Amino acid sequence: MNKRDYMNTSVQEPPLDYSFRSIHVIQDLVNEEPRTGLRPLKRSKSGKSLTQSLWLNNNVLNDLRDFNQVASQLLEHPENLAWIDLSFNDLTSIDPVLTTFFN
Repeated sequence: MNKRDYMNTSVQEPPLDYSFRSIHVIQDLVNEEPRTGLRPLKRSKSGKSLTQSLWLNNNVLNDLRDFNQVASQLLEHPENLAWIDLSFNDLTSIDPVLTTFFN
């Protein structure tokens, strides 16, 4: 799948959903299995997710240290990340790392 095809299909892909996993630090996502939904996640040949949505809601995150690195490990095209759900965590401020995701 080329990048243009990815841009056309990934918005319709199910999110990479790590909600309600009691995650304390963002690095734990690498070893955690995402929740399964009605539709299976599509993955690239390298095993990374082909989605533009990352759900991290209802965890216990208090900072987003290494978020860019973890997003690159999980997503085939992290630069296309368009929806990051961080609701219901222990974040006290909006981390500047979020401004690097323009979508």
